[in-house]
Amino acid sequence: MWGMRKGKKEIGYAVKHAQQALHSAIDEALRGKNLTMSQYVVLFNLTSHPGASSAELARMSFVTPQTMIRLVKALESSGLVVRRESTQSSRILKAQVTSKGKVAVHSAEAEVEAVYSQMLAGFEDKEIDLVTSSLNKMTRHLQERRLASEATK
Repeated sequence: MWGMRKGKKEIGYAVKHAQQALHSAIDEALRGKNLTMSQYVVLFNLTSHPGASSAELARMSFVTPQTMIRLVKALESSGLVVRRESTQSSRILKAQVTSKGKVAVHSAEAEVEAVYSQMLAGFEDKEIDLVTSSLNKMTRHLQERRLASEATK
């Protein structure tokens, strides 16, 4: 297709299928914890970056700002996150994980780790390193292309 040699487009499908399978498996594993993968990622990121804004969390979590606002509101309603006005601007709300949220993210970590262990079963460390570095390289190439395109606008 479009002059691509066999394998080039298949890798895109493989990456997407792996991402979807991982997301579904983590959602399933966290169902008993009343969390989704997206909510877990927000809590995890907030434990590392307390006081992050919704916009900052969206960038860290690979979702749109609108999606992040919904996620943070749901976590806030569950008592897992609190938001306070920023000292820089009353329009910016900084989020923090509550003690209940810290317990939730900590208890979910074992479930998430089990999914990753299942996904990587049978892989040697060098294989995992190769896949990781290859995916990171692909990401850099695509980001460079996007940046070059934006520079010519």
